Amino acid sequence: MMIRIRASMADLLTHGLSAALVRGGKRPDSTLLWLVSGVILPDLLARAPLLLVHGLQHRLGWMEWLALDDDRLITAMGFPHTPAGMVLVATLIALVLPASLTRSPGRWRVAGLLGGGSLLHLLVDVMQRHLEPAGYYLLYPFSVERWELGWFRSDGSLLALPLLAVLWVVLNWSWLRRVRSG
Repeated sequence: MMIRIRASMADLLTHGLSAALVRGGKRPDSTLLWLVSGVILPDLLARAPLLLVHGLQHRLGWMEWLALDDDRLITAMGFPHTPAGMVLVATLIALVLPASLTRSPGRWRVAGLLGGGSLLHLLVDVMQRHLEPAGYYLLYPFSVERWELGWFRSDGSLLALPLLAVLWVVLNWSWLRRVRSG
């Protein structure tokens, strides 16, 4: 369980860096914040509840009646990790946020950035090759066929993290120097 959590953390960091790299050398701003938020939303909403229930079952003996190997549960919990779920979640979040948080970019821009970040997350995930038969429901709810390109292993985020971090520093070097000098 600890290895899975560490790998998930590295995966979230690589997803966050992928959003920062999409923004390029632009200084961090609210646009980047919404984009990074969108990038971590699919795993936060689809994976975190399963990890929480797993922990409650195995560490505290709670919720043992819930079968985490049930395909229906896994599919339902994975809905935020599908394009349809991502669009719905991004729109709902943008609509329920207080106006003070969405005033500057606007609600629909926030929804677009959250959704765009989520789709970037899915694009990175689809490039992976999983260690077990898996993939992503790109056409859900119209199809439950799983898709993946298999260009690199799913645990490759641990190896990619240092490279992505160095690339981000290189792209943002001038901004980092200005911040450091005050």
